[in-house]
Amino acid sequence: MHTEKPVKVKASTRRLTLKGRAVSKAFAVTPDGRLVFPDGMVSMKIVKQGIPFVSLQHFARHVGETDNTVLAKIGVTGGTVDRRRKAEILKPDESDRLYRLARVTEMAERVLEDPIKARDWLKTKNRALG
Repeated sequence: MHTEKPVKVKASTRRLTLKGRAVSKAFAVTPDGRLVFPDGMVSMKIVKQGIPFVSLQHFARHVGETDNTVLAKIGVTGGTVDRRRKAEILKPDESDRLYRLARVTEMAERVLEDPIKARDWLKTKNRALG
């Protein structure tokens, strides 16, 4: 069984740091390319306040998608995309959907032990799921 050392992540509601480097407020990417999150209470507070648009951009880059593709996956389309880009923050319900999508991605990375394999697996159609 593969066991890994926990990654030390310091978090506050304003800034998330990983090994002393400031990163996206909602999550961080480790040097080996895996997503990590602050503890549950901090994450909940971030989602309620709204995840910054830059975090969505970081996540989109991480999974190899465009901002608009990720926005569509969380239900933001049309003129709303431009409004969110200008506002530089997502609404709480959109933040919740982005957070859940990022969590599923993180779980796939952990299970498959490789961010690239996880990305490929998540993008593969599954007939059983429709």
